[in-house]
Amino acid sequence: MLKTDLEKRLGVRGGIARVGAVNNDTPVEVFRGAEAFGIRILLVMQSGLDLLTLSREKLLPLLSVCDGNFKKRAELFEKYALLDDYEVVAKLLSFKILTVGEARRKIEWAAEQGLYKILPLLLEYTQGVNEEEDEKLLSRLKNELAGGKKGCMKHFRENAEKFSYDRELFVLAVQKEGLGLKYASPLLRADKELALLALHADNGMDEPVLTYVSPRLYGEEDVLHLALKNNPKSITVLPEHMRTDKNVVFAALSKNGLALPNVGKEFLRDKEAVMLAVRQNPKAYFALGDSPLSKDEDVGELAVEGEMEMLGSEVFFKNFHSSQRVFLAALKKDARAMRYLPVSLKGNVAFAKQALAINKDYIVDFFYNVQKDEEIARILEG
Repeated sequence: MLKTDLEKRLGVRGGIARVGAVNNDTPVEVFRGAEAFGIRILLVMQSGLDLLTLSREKLLPLLSVCDGNFKKRAELFEKYALLDDYEVVAKLLSFKILTVGEARRKIEWAAEQGLYKILPLLLEYTQGVNEEEDEKLLSRLKNELAGGKKGCMKHFRENAEKFSYDRELFVLAVQKEGLGLKYASPLLRADKELALLALHADNGMDEPVLTYVSPRLYGEEDVLHLALKNNPKSITVLPEHMRTDKNVVFAALSKNGLALPNVGKEFLRDKEAVMLAVRQNPKAYFALGDSPLSKDEDVGELAVEGEMEMLGSEVFFKNFHSSQRVFLAALKKDARAMRYLPVSLKGNVAFAKQALAINKDYIVDFFYNVQKDEEIARILEG
């Protein structure tokens, strides 16, 4: 392929290919041509490229003409290091993707794996990486996190693997984003103080921070309780013998009732467990599904005592629309519960007597037959 034809195809300007010029399906000749003619391909401009799935014959020339600014560099290195691929690993190392410490640990790893082709590259790399630059970057990351600079966590995530053993950096990071712990070394994941800081920052929405805490700490009561309190999914991380342990499950439900859908199905039929969960958070009721306890009046009463708006749920209302106990509990909680009162109870004199004992103003919402009942009239007059 002629240089002019290639430049036209890639939309080259100033020696750089245009946005979206190549993707994984681009013919290998294009990559080889770019390498031969020195045409730069900036990877941040090529959204259609996935280097992890790109064929090796395309990847090699591409690495020669890119700037090294691409995602999943660690995964790409791991893939080709395990293949003991000298050429690809050499090109990846030219982008200074490892710190000196990481490279030294990789040397031990490569020796254990018998990766003797890339071993000399790693040995040479430990002599050539600029430690001073790494120290400057580390200092910058710490300052950004300490100062709360916009984008500091993004910058941290992009470089965290390089400094996975730096405790000071991770103390700053996990206080802002608990899941930052995922980038820490095994040693730091077993650090109880750091784990507690990370768990405290668990937002309860994403994957549980406990996922990245060393299992060694699962037996620590304060670690376990904080994890279960802040994220109801934390119990799913625990080993099976803990997930089925009644004491652990009850501790989880007492800290966060919304953990109920994440525990074993047998606990959805355990009234003590269900009551514990609903008492902590009435919305735990919705985890019951077709469990017999979904229609248990003790459970329903406890739920509306905690949150009267439960009556607004179609599922809850369907299960308890004829329950005088549940509606009386709701009326004691909040007068607005009258808006949910079913027809069957609006005309029920016996129920009306109990409701009016709570608040006589409720009479206006009952049917005519109730309002004109003699006993009701005496209650209202008294």
